[in-house]
Amino acid sequence: LAQIDAVVSDLGVDAVKIGMIGSARTALAVAEKLRELPGVPVIFDPVMVATSGATLADDATIGAFRQLMDR
Repeated sequence: LAQIDAVVSDLGVDAVKIGMIGSARTALAVAEKLRELPGVPVIFDPVMVATSGATLADDATIGAFRQLMDR
């Protein structure tokens, strides 16, 4: 969250791309931060399975992705 705040205050944001998010807690926190950026386009391209086939997003995290998609 501190990284998001630093980028927004230092550089500004024209668009956001979201890829790998490792937990439901992080997904919900990012969704909350995005609410502070109305009108900024968001690309949500989640990484849920590694090339090796390992699962990277558990059910709780996938459920939290809904908050990001709502944004």
